[in-house]
Amino acid sequence: MGGKSSAWRGAAAILTLALSLPPLLLAASVPSSPSDALRAWRHQRLASCASSLDVSRFHLQVLFVDDDGIRARVCESLLERIATWADAGWWIYPHSASLGEGSGVATLPSLVRLAERFGLTRSRLTDCTAKLTREDLDSYDLVLAVDSSSLDQARQLLTPEEADAYSSVLLPACDFLSNFRTTERMDALDDELRSLVANRFQEASNLLELPAETNPTEFPEEWELNLAGSALVCASLVSFSKETIDEGFVLSFQHLLGVHFYVPEEHCGITWEEAEEQLRRHIVTGALDPCERRRLFEEHMADLCEGGGRSE
Repeated sequence: MGGKSSAWRGAAAILTLALSLPPLLLAASVPSSPSDALRAWRHQRLASCASSLDVSRFHLQVLFVDDDGIRARVCESLLERIATWADAGWWIYPHSASLGEGSGVATLPSLVRLAERFGLTRSRLTDCTAKLTREDLDSYDLVLAVDSSSLDQARQLLTPEEADAYSSVLLPACDFLSNFRTTERMDALDDELRSLVANRFQEASNLLELPAETNPTEFPEEWELNLAGSALVCASLVSFSKETIDEGFVLSFQHLLGVHFYVPEEHCGITWEEAEEQLRRHIVTGALDPCERRRLFEEHMADLCEGGGRSE
């Protein structure tokens, strides 16, 4: 009965959100269904988020937020495991906080069992939950709410004038479910978590928020869906973060090329080996594959020598 009511709530929420989407977006994308309209809206929001992120530090601090002291910690723990497995552990740093009565929640037997089941860092699941503060919204690159209630409560920490400025920082965690193709998301998961997600993939992919039922004894089906949805959110977030930071590496290296090589008469004869000698002391070069660095160098030099250098 609970699953059926959740499905009805989900369908109603999709329709409500679709009807509230900006008219220009709806007209531009010509969605064939409310779900398509919502997906298009989420894509636009994530694109805005990606363009506003400061990736110059080449890592992201991510804070999950809930109002029960459980779901955000689950996401934090899963993100650590998924990012590490996907070779992005040094790029993505997960944290969690809670609101209202959820803050201060300590060890729960279900979270201890979860840590043992998936080999998650126990302290992330058993330490007391931190309370979300206004300062947190300035301290993290992304603040991701597990459901609409948590999102609304977090937004109340902002003044109406600040709301727009933080719209690319404070987001629904489930927005990331719409960002990537199935293969890309699943490739970010190890075999154990992939099996967990595969069993509930269709349901998890369509979540608007993570289920509020977090007692695995009373709600075993909802709990498994919660875990599958959380893992899929984190896998999508890892893919999003890697892509965004990779683009940051490329832009930084292109800027570096422009700073070093910009006068055709002086620089068109520079070889790749000579350029590499000059550039490799910069930290950004270590994040790019040598073949990619060389490709970008050759593109830059072709533009420089054919285009006559920078205009300024």
